[in-house]
Amino acid sequence: MSIFRNILTKTTCQLKTFSRLSTQVRKCSNISESSLPDKGQDELIDFEVSTKEMKYVERLMPQLTVPEVPKHSSYPTPSGWVPPREEALSLPYQVRRTKNHMLPVYHEQTHQNRHCVHIRKVEGDIWALEAALKEHLQQLYPDKQLTSQVHEVARSIRIKGHYIHDVADFLISKGF
Repeated sequence: MSIFRNILTKTTCQLKTFSRLSTQVRKCSNISESSLPDKGQDELIDFEVSTKEMKYVERLMPQLTVPEVPKHSSYPTPSGWVPPREEALSLPYQVRRTKNHMLPVYHEQTHQNRHCVHIRKVEGDIWALEAALKEHLQQLYPDKQLTSQVHEVARSIRIKGHYIHDVADFLISKGF
């Protein structure tokens, strides 16, 4: 690992030196040669920029964009991932996927025993989604009293309790 770090450091230093030199050349481009002081041939710097080693460095650098999801022969995939369906567009509310194509459903634990489910990236009628979620969870857990919080500005919903798998299953069943 230290070899790669050394290569990356050396390449970064070379690129910085090259950019400094090219900046100096750009600054001096409007000066005529007669106004420059007379310098000997030994004072001029001759350099060559090599890009052959850059292919090894590019492999280590992070990607700038998230690649498209590869097409699979069957869904759900072994990891449990399911793509969004077109029928979800007809609902009055939408839950957009994250840039990594995952559902924006998160488990929050505070004070070591308070569990909440946080649903982000909700668009459209957020109150209708909250009502549908509460109705779904009430059918699964009739003995529990459900508490939820809707944050319209942040486009998110919090549900008190440890219902992350039930909420994710509900969103997948709706096509999100």
